[in-house]
Amino acid sequence: MAKKISIRYPHNTSADDAAQRLSALGKDAAARYGVSVKGDDRRALISGRGVNGSLVLDDTHINVDLKLRLPASLVAGRVESGIRDALVKHFG
Repeated sequence: MAKKISIRYPHNTSADDAAQRLSALGKDAAARYGVSVKGDDRRALISGRGVNGSLVLDDTHINVDLKLRLPASLVAGRVESGIRDALVKHFG
């Protein structure tokens, strides 16, 4: 059963700084969870075993939209908590 996670997280950084932080977040996610994170300064697509979605950066927020399939959907709460922790780490 698929589950969706949507998070809109505020940031108070310049566009350039936010883009650098988005890149660092993507690299951490790739290293830690084995997902593919590809994109540019404002948007990244995420794909991996049981997960696909996007990270989109605007002037004031980062938007995370993920679709979790089995087996990731079984631990959706942990996935969402991990995402929020990563956003706090990278965006304060």
